Amino acid sequence: QIMQLSCFIYLIIILMIAVGGINMITALLVTILDKTKLIAILKILGVNRNMSFQEIRKVYLKKRKEFHPDMLISKGLPEELIEKAKSKFIEIQEAYEELEKKQKK
Repeated sequence: QIMQLSCFIYLIIILMIAVGGINMITALLVTILDKTKLIAILKILGVNRNMSFQEIRKVYLKKRKEFHPDMLISKGLPEELIEKAKSKFIEIQEAYEELEKKQKK
């Protein structure tokens, strides 16, 4: 009976180690995914990690103005170019909003 008890204890220890390992791997994967997403956001905005949030905001506002559909319409650009600019404008807007959320955390 003592033998069964010690085997049971060893089994519990092994399971605890396995669960701990899985938790560590999961946390690592979440961190990698978060960093990958951040890199994509910075690439969309055309900035780098070393820039301050204020510098990033200036670049964002400049890009936002550059791709704003109303600005392009007023310049008389073709509709297909305006549609591409709308997509880029939305992409820039969403990237900045995501970065802003991360900044507030």
